[in-house]
Amino acid sequence: MLASMRGAFFGLVVALGAGCGRSELPVPPVERLHCEVSEPWERVLPGRGVVNALAYGGGYLVSGPVGQPQSGDTGVLRMAGDGSSSWDATLKQRWSAILADGRGIVVAGSIGGSPDIEVVGLSEAGAIEWTTKVATEGEDSARFLLRDDDAVVIVGSSSNYGPSATRVLVARVRPSGVEWIRTFRPMFMGGMFQPEQLPFGAFIDAAGRVVVGSKRWLNGGGGPIDVFAVDRQGTVAWQYLDGVAYERGGASLVVPLADGGSLVSGSLPNKGFSGPTRLVRLNGQGQAVWAALLSEGKNEQEMIQDAVELANGDLMLAGYSSASVAGRLWHLSPSGEVIARADYPDAHGAIQFLRAMPGGGFFLASTQTESLGAGAGFHSTWHFVRLDAAGALAWHQQTSGAGVTFLREILRGDDGTIVAGGYFAGNDTFAGRVVRLDEECHPVH
Repeated sequence: MLASMRGAFFGLVVALGAGCGRSELPVPPVERLHCEVSEPWERVLPGRGVVNALAYGGGYLVSGPVGQPQSGDTGVLRMAGDGSSSWDATLKQRWSAILADGRGIVVAGSIGGSPDIEVVGLSEAGAIEWTTKVATEGEDSARFLLRDDDAVVIVGSSSNYGPSATRVLVARVRPSGVEWIRTFRPMFMGGMFQPEQLPFGAFIDAAGRVVVGSKRWLNGGGGPIDVFAVDRQGTVAWQYLDGVAYERGGASLVVPLADGGSLVSGSLPNKGFSGPTRLVRLNGQGQAVWAALLSEGKNEQEMIQDAVELANGDLMLAGYSSASVAGRLWHLSPSGEVIARADYPDAHGAIQFLRAMPGGGFFLASTQTESLGAGAGFHSTWHFVRLDAAGALAWHQQTSGAGVTFLREILRGDDGTIVAGGYFAGNDTFAGRVVRLDEECHPVH
């Protein structure tokens, strides 16, 4: 059940330069707003793993495995704006990715023990309209689906080219079939073979090129970040290979920017764990404009989970720092200088999702899992935090459940509506969950 937590503004601990002070988070000035959640709803879906909740027309699409997470069936549920079901389709494929943007529904996954990717196009009523298959010499899986005009670009991986070898896969398909498939082979670097290369992000730029962020692994350890762009003919337009070794398990992002470039982030290693975060800003040709470290000089562990570009070109980053037990936001100038750091205890750990809100301010989402004791299992909570433009707490909502939890997707509508999707998994339970939050804001005079 959704629970509301409101209180007085607790103040933000913000680090400015080398000193520390108490201040509001500096963002482009807008009218100060007071916001409250109105008529929120949530739906619990037993036996279904919600791993996506996507905007589609006046409602939402929810997708994920039916049964248990390892199930071979994928469910696609069409929901109206009030949370009621319109239709529910089951596909005989293992879920991997879904695309729904008002121009059609596309689902990609594998069937049974097949090493290929089956791509399925659905009508607005949930009927199968077309299918095609992406197949290489290896075992293929889809990670991201992107729309480019009437074509769909698949970004994923292809494995089993030798001991532990994994390649990045990029394919362009239409309802009529596959246009092209490309795999990008890991290479030697510094005298060492990098047998694995996996994508961590992708987007389509203004020129129609798919920009892919990927990591290479040096014989089971960390390795460099490789960002490259592939044009509509399947040719590599540019490539940026960062020679720095990043932590294998650290968080990584590639975020499109308004000038056609991108922001790339990755965690550096620190004594076997993730350490400080390194940022690189690329221009539209894949050239590095600047590189910077977020660390305050204490070599703390940092994770950047999400980022947005503000209207004035500033950058807002969200995640976690071991220098604080709270969720953290970083405010950066367009040139990469840290303007401010702000910690939010209501986020309860790493901030996973950050959304800029239409009326000003930001929406944050995070998860919290607590042990109930030896053999007693776990209890988990989703935290939803709304900040106004000055960084003050406007509202805090939460929903809880038994077991561990995975928050998979956050939507933000043009009207400020928030929809969250994910699931809770216990020893004998498995239930997807979809939450919608509507808010009413008015100026503070």
